[in-house]
This record gives sequence, structure tokens and C-alpha cells, in this order.
Amino acid sequence: MPASISGQVTLANGTGQSGVTVQATGVGKPVTATTNSQGNYVLTNLSAGTYNVSVKVKPGAGTYTPPFNAVALGQNSNATFINFCKMGPQGGS
Repeated sequence: MPASISGQVTLANGTGQSGVTVQATGVGKPVTATTNSQGNYVLTNLSAGTYNVSVKVKPGAGTYTPPFNAVALGQNSNATFINFCKMGPQGGS
């Protein structure tokens, strides 16, 4: 069973942000997921290794903290609560 990374993207007030693209790079091709209506995402079918997980930010959409999370995955492991918070303008993604 492949590994996965999941978490949430929120606004500064804690509200989940929908429609945001989250990307994992580091092993093989980049893997992306889009947040659901509560701001949750799941990156699936990942191989063991170290990934940089980040929010793909459109120009003028503000910034997210942290800028990325380094996540090390073993075989069949899952990393949860890899979260991001939007620190710029509150509209858009």
C-alpha cells in the first residue's frame, strides 16, 4: 500500500480554504491535490522518501506559512496534520 500525506489549508482566522492546490515534490513526479470545501487535502500513492509539501500560490494571492513542510515517509506510512495558513489577502487562492 502506498504512503500518503494529508492536512489542511486555512485562512488566518482558521477557516478552511477550498480550491487550493497543494503539491509534493522530491520522489518521482510532483503529486498535487486540491483542497475540499473544508480546506482538507490528501496526496496519495506516494513512494517512500522525503518530500517538500507546499501550496502552489498564484501571483497576488498572498503567502502561506510555512512556505513548505519537509516530510519523510516510510513504506506504507501516512503523514497527517501537514497544515498551511494563508497570511496574505483573504480572498482567492
